Amino acid sequence: AEDFCAMMGYDAGQQLQVVPMETARNWCPQDLSVRQLFTHVLDIFGKPNKKFFDTLSLFAKDEKEKALLESIAAGSDDGK
Repeated sequence: AEDFCAMMGYDAGQQLQVVPMETARNWCPQDLSVRQLFTHVLDIFGKPNKKFFDTLSLFAKDEKEKALLESIAAGSDDGK
């Protein structure tokens, strides 16, 4: 995690505060470091699953992007 953070320009020891959303389905500690985020919460090297795209759609501000993320999550032909 240290090497990844350095490569990406992040301070691995920086403390973060995560604000939970009512619609979020995944649990995440509210206070954690960048290191903890990349080692315990995010799977940055794995293949994203449908739930990832569904959750990501909650943050999309552009309606076309939101629709595309939702179609990927639903497994529709538009999302392939």
